[in-house]
Amino acid sequence: MFSVEDIYFILLFAILVRGFIDLIFTSLPLLWVIGKKLSNFLENKLNRIRRSMATRSLRGGLFLVFLILCAVTLGMIVEFLQGTPYFPDVVTFISFYICISFVSPIKLHYKIYKLLENTKDNRDKIIDILQSVGMPISRVARNKEVFVRLSIVSVGYSLNRFVVAPIIWFMLLGFSGMFFYVLVMSSAIALPRNENFDFGWSSRMTARLLDIIPSMVTALILFVSSWSSFGARPSSVIRSVKKDVKNTAGYGILLIQSVISGAVGCVLGGMSYHWYIDKHIGELWLGQSDDSAKGKRHQLRSAIRLFIVSESLVILLVSLLVSTLSI
Repeated sequence: MFSVEDIYFILLFAILVRGFIDLIFTSLPLLWVIGKKLSNFLENKLNRIRRSMATRSLRGGLFLVFLILCAVTLGMIVEFLQGTPYFPDVVTFISFYICISFVSPIKLHYKIYKLLENTKDNRDKIIDILQSVGMPISRVARNKEVFVRLSIVSVGYSLNRFVVAPIIWFMLLGFSGMFFYVLVMSSAIALPRNENFDFGWSSRMTARLLDIIPSMVTALILFVSSWSSFGARPSSVIRSVKKDVKNTAGYGILLIQSVISGAVGCVLGGMSYHWYIDKHIGELWLGQSDDSAKGKRHQLRSAIRLFIVSESLVILLVSLLVSTLSI
């Protein structure tokens, strides 16, 4: 049977291996991909426009129950295999590996940064990358500032959903909690809001609740990292958060958006509703407004640096946890 120290050591090992593999292959974690495809498949089967609102909502609730059962079943299988002699360390490693990503988000956003040198010729490529990570952007978008702002927002979101949140939910509820977060959040991102508002309501509200604690941790990590990240402005973070604390308190990813807007000095917002963000909240503008706060390419570079420093801090914290447990 694994000790707590062994599990967190494997977590640290999975983080490092995932980072090395991501240097070679740019891809999202497997369970996120499976969750997206599963959500789209079941939505096509269960969600019918001709059905009543109550029926679509009920089916959406059953879909959420199905995700819970999947997560619990996967978690129980992992915990069972950990108690057997059949490669328990490999099973534990794979469980972390398919939920967490460290370097791929950096590579994707840095690619956008390079493509922004010539927005006119690279517009379609930029849109493809943003849509691949679930950001709400139209195929007809052309404004360079919009690309920059969405990319900066995506940097903060990626730190939360690919790094911090899976680890937090593993620490709170074990593997079942980690799997449940990934499956629910991937469904909230995958399902288009305008086509399944009733069907996806249960998943979106659950994703919103699941993100409250991790987003607070992510916001704190971003704030601490801003003090040692070149180009960041930590003194502006508190002002940015205090300005819209009433509206961002109940939406975890908006708290992250508010922190990163202050850190890189860019006003963010004005987006269409997405994930679990309501329309009137998604259209909010966060951050301090001035002439230098428009979406500029160098601000995306600062956000990427902030992401790298934040990930390094997460690795340091996990290493310290392993060292503490081994004493």
